[in-house]
Amino acid sequence: MKTGNRDIVKGKVYTLSIEKVSIRALIMIIPILIIYALPFYLIWGTNVLTALRFRSILFLILFIVFGIAIHELLHGIVWAIFAKKGSHRHFRHD
Repeated sequence: MKTGNRDIVKGKVYTLSIEKVSIRALIMIIPILIIYALPFYLIWGTNVLTALRFRSILFLILFIVFGIAIHELLHGIVWAIFAKKGSHRHFRHD
């Protein structure tokens, strides 16, 4: 059952702060990187950045920044399409 922005499961309210979510995400990144990077290294004998031959760290940073912007823009578009009352009205800050 949902009420507002909180999930109620068996009578208990479960919420996480943004700090806890961020820490958990950073912790989960480590095994995910190992799962993908280790086989790549074992197959190709080099790391991903060397294999892609990025000549400039600036290019890499710009690529990531624009990728994040496009990714979030897609989230916003889908949210706006499927939100019943408009995209900005569904966010509640407690």
